[in-house]
Amino acid sequence: MIDFGVAKATDQRITEQTMMTQYGVIVGTLEYMSPEQAAFSALGVDTRSDIYALGVVLYELLTGSTPLERERLQGASYAEILEWIKEREPPRPSTRLFASGERLEILSGQRSTEPARLTKLMRGELDWIVMRALEKDRTRRYETASSFARDVRHFLDGDPVEACPPSAAYRLRKLARKHRAALVTAAGFAALLVVGAAVSTWQAIAARRAEVRATFEARAALDAKAKATAESQKARHSAAQAEAVLSFFQDQLLAAARPEGQEGGLGKDVTLRQAVDAAEPKIAAAFSDQPGAEAAIRHTLGSSYSFLGQPTLAMRQLQRAFELRTVRLGPDHPDTLTTQNMLALAYQAAGRLDRAIPLFEQTLAARTARLGANHPDTLTTQNDLAMAYREAGRWDQAIPLFERTLAAQKARLGVDHPYTLLTQNNLAPAYQAVGQIDRAIALLQETLAGRTAKLGADHPSTFSTQNNLASAYQAAGQVDRAITVFQRTLAGRTARLGVDHPSTLTTRHDLACAYQGRGDSAGAEAMLRDVLAARQKKLGGQHPEVGRTLAALGQSLLKQGRWSQSEATLREGLAILEAKRPDAWLRSDTQVWLGASLLAQKKYTEAEPMLLAGYEGLKAREARIPVPSRYRLAEAGERLVQLYEAWDQQEKAREWRQKMTPAAQAKTKPRDGPIRFFWSAFASRAASLARSLPASRASSSLRSVVLIARLKPTCTDWTSPFLSISTSRGMASA
Repeated sequence: MIDFGVAKATDQRITEQTMMTQYGVIVGTLEYMSPEQAAFSALGVDTRSDIYALGVVLYELLTGSTPLERERLQGASYAEILEWIKEREPPRPSTRLFASGERLEILSGQRSTEPARLTKLMRGELDWIVMRALEKDRTRRYETASSFARDVRHFLDGDPVEACPPSAAYRLRKLARKHRAALVTAAGFAALLVVGAAVSTWQAIAARRAEVRATFEARAALDAKAKATAESQKARHSAAQAEAVLSFFQDQLLAAARPEGQEGGLGKDVTLRQAVDAAEPKIAAAFSDQPGAEAAIRHTLGSSYSFLGQPTLAMRQLQRAFELRTVRLGPDHPDTLTTQNMLALAYQAAGRLDRAIPLFEQTLAARTARLGANHPDTLTTQNDLAMAYREAGRWDQAIPLFERTLAAQKARLGVDHPYTLLTQNNLAPAYQAVGQIDRAIALLQETLAGRTAKLGADHPSTFSTQNNLASAYQAAGQVDRAITVFQRTLAGRTARLGVDHPSTLTTRHDLACAYQGRGDSAGAEAMLRDVLAARQKKLGGQHPEVGRTLAALGQSLLKQGRWSQSEATLREGLAILEAKRPDAWLRSDTQVWLGASLLAQKKYTEAEPMLLAGYEGLKAREARIPVPSRYRLAEAGERLVQLYEAWDQQEKAREWRQKMTPAAQAKTKPRDGPIRFFWSAFASRAASLARSLPASRASSSLRSVVLIARLKPTCTDWTSPFLSISTSRGMASA
């Protein structure tokens, strides 16, 4: 079957955003899910479910929105959404266009026609074709994609379509439409005769009127004729553009479902990604003389690639759409700004914040000037920019922008509106990053209560806040409380989203790190291996989240004294982070952990450059490291002291001790209480004893024990507040 229900994979490190799009809208499987799929019955699902999904895609191409509007899903419970899918009849495309207000103006502008003409073009056959594909009763839908495509071709050729009653009046209308040119010409001649007679009569009656009045009337007639000609050209252009879009849909996307060997056919098991990949190279030729249609198609494909977790492919489509719309519509047109914002999100998802942030800033300035500071689109970009600042560690810019957005939403929408709660959910991790953990916990508790009341306890957004709250508890040193909340979140996400959903995997990863923080390295290892296997299968072997999981797993192995396994795992994770997130401070932190593994194996020559590079990387990015994690820089310096002591290079050891000033030492982690005090005292006593012993096997073993004792017993910093940052067309969420 064609899989038109693919959920977004998260290069953006998403949790809630898998279910959120423009300004907090639900996306993914739900919008393309057929009624029989919503009933959770395998008996009702066959190839006609694919026809339903194809109907949704055609509906969106024609109207700019899916039948189940994303704006209406944000505040609905999961059960309500499924009931809508099964029972609620969507409006016809022409009806949706007529009622869409601003969207109708935008779509008619794209197609160079008047709104009334565009809705008239959609009314009739196109309505019938789309609504037959979207029938709730699957027996009334098209049987195959080929029959669907054949009906679209009938419409394009001016022939009767199967989706309407074959009445005599209908066939007569089709005949007239097919021979429109001849009829229009005849009507034009008749009109000219009438106008000529009228003008002659008027001239006879008004012969004595002033010549200036006659000249004025003649000029007005010429203006009216010119206007009529322009309107006719617009109508022809709009019809041609609609035909081109439909032809592309029918000949390219639908053609992918044909059997292999036929033109364009990829087989019945083709996926949406394969169909899009096959159609994409043909866009430029298909719309060579219709830049507006090409821009709309490329924007839609770019959005699809983003939801499929392919930001690099999304960037290519969105960049072209942005260029076309800038030239055709201007840099400040709403469509241009929408594509620009989506392009910035794609750059952010790919880890290219240096490109994303300027685009967000430009979009925000333009939307503020054009729409006003409190317009929903302006607040969307404002929130996205704050998220990008947060991800870049620019806390002094992120927090005020979040707070300004939140204040505007509370005033405009109310304190319990889903958008207001979404911004609170994004702001809390920023408070946590600057060390205001108590403030973060209080805000997350408030948000969790609001989302539970507004959306329900099993809503994906509620799970997102719950996961963030567990991470905040862990950052505050309340590990047991964090584990309890993580376990509750994991149970809920597994039941609602599935065991291998990206959000579920994020919670499993976070829970494993919490186990590590409690000293259960073996339990953490088992869970991290499960997460690693699932992420490799779902995201591919080189995805940044795979690199992060490998790094966390390497730490767990190191804590267990399994040096060689730890080294191999950390090297694999570091290679991915160097390729995908070279500027992230966690990449430098992984270098420090790898250096510690090499040090434990007495590979001093290899350990030294790795530890030095890790320390310098953390030092250069110190301002971007969350405050609760800045002790990692001091620990990196401690590892270098340990290296030179074990290597018997006492002069370098003294130099590094001097670098570790009281101010730097003060950055070591303040929590862990008696446990950390015990380990520090034990490590210092053991280190003194080790230096007094000869370089024997016993001495080496003791030094290994010292190294383990000085390692931090948790991977807290790999949990969701700094990993589960997500973005979308609109409001972003963590």
